Amino acid sequence: MTATAFIRAKVIRIFLIACALLMATGTLSAANLHLFLVGDYDSSELLPALKFDIANLRREAREISSNTGLKIIETILVGSEARTATVLAKLKALNAGSNDVIFFYFTGHGFRMPSKGIDPWPFMYFAKEHKAIDFSEVHEIISRKNVRLRILIIDGCNNVLTENSVPTVKNVIYSSSLTRLVRDNYRKLFLDSEGTISMAACQPGQTSLALKNGSLYTLSFLQCLHVAVKKKGNFLDWQGLLDETTDMAIAWAIAINEEQHPIFLIEP
Repeated sequence: MTATAFIRAKVIRIFLIACALLMATGTLSAANLHLFLVGDYDSSELLPALKFDIANLRREAREISSNTGLKIIETILVGSEARTATVLAKLKALNAGSNDVIFFYFTGHGFRMPSKGIDPWPFMYFAKEHKAIDFSEVHEIISRKNVRLRILIIDGCNNVLTENSVPTVKNVIYSSSLTRLVRDNYRKLFLDSEGTISMAACQPGQTSLALKNGSLYTLSFLQCLHVAVKKKGNFLDWQGLLDETTDMAIAWAIAINEEQHPIFLIEP
């Protein structure tokens, strides 16, 4: 073999090895965003807000995906598909990898019973069935999934069940943006984070406000997320984001002469 042929063969081998390493790296780093959205559209008095909520979360998932490379796998249960048995069955059957993200979201009526005691999480109410799922049960099911990051949100009331617990419909502004900085910060939140993050729109005893273009807490969360990912520096984390979301939701509620205090829990 001539020196030229030997060098050419060596270069080819190096190239093939590099390609194999790149393919292996891509396979190892590939991850999915399991978007599990539930909207009780049978709560007709809330319907405009609920539809905006689902649309807003689907749009946000696409932005997360475009900035992080996470592949979206959607489970959307609304209208006649939003039934307690279906929600629980699909949650239990959800198959996710160890590097995946599960993002569970419910929008609709919520309530609590005196027997809940110190458990802060409400029930998710399904109007057509007159049945409910305990958000704590959802938390338990998802916590058993061996994934890197779990995000759970319930945007519904958390007051003791009464007949007149329907939120008021008012208006608020929603906005979003996309920049290179945004992409890096999305990756900090959704690729570099691990654990379980649970959120409820209001604390025990309170109602959740529904607005004309979405629910107050959901809009607060998305607005604060969009502001946070545009900030420079290394201070972005879930604790700070949810603290700001809580402050914004409280302020917006006060501005319309209402009271709503969200709660959240971050677990490693």
